[in-house]
Amino acid sequence: MSQSNQASRRGVMTAGFGLAAAAASLGASAQAATPAKKPVASPHAANRAESGFVTTQDGVQIFYKDWGPKTAQPIVFHHGWPLSSDDWDAQMM
Repeated sequence: MSQSNQASRRGVMTAGFGLAAAAASLGASAQAATPAKKPVASPHAANRAESGFVTTQDGVQIFYKDWGPKTAQPIVFHHGWPLSSDDWDAQMM
């Protein structure tokens, strides 16, 4: 195979993989951008911890814990793998 054919083949392959990756990320971001139903605020005491699940439109259940006054600025702690939400308890108290 000549150098020019090999270079153009490589360019076509690179462009194809780039387009496939872009299409996949657009599809994933469109799903992620779908807003989940907001949990209904409960009449619990201002500093009492509340927890539950929120179900997204695609059926994924997401666990949440809610601490502190409802009028305070929200702060999100994401624990990641392999920890659990319980690992943030010491930070919240």
